[in-house]
Amino acid sequence: MYGNPSSPHALGRTAAKALRTARRQVTDLIGAKNELEVVFTSGATEANHLAIVGAALAADLITRTAHTLIPATADASSCCCQAAVVSGQTQV
Repeated sequence: MYGNPSSPHALGRTAAKALRTARRQVTDLIGAKNELEVVFTSGATEANHLAIVGAALAADLITRTAHTLIPATADASSCCCQAAVVSGQTQV
């Protein structure tokens, strides 16, 4: 059985508890500063997008207001093209 950890019913609460436990375990395992640094995604596409956005923001390649252009970067790189977002403009 599976439960949505955001649901208020018993199965959802059980799933939420398991998710909190897993998050604490991963936090300890990787030496993260806090549990907010641990993000679970639903799959590789979501994780890749999160990594692209995070890396671009961390490197100041884009402004926080221009982050909506990142999907174009992911789409371009997935079709064998190189793309970069610099100062809010996508360059291929």
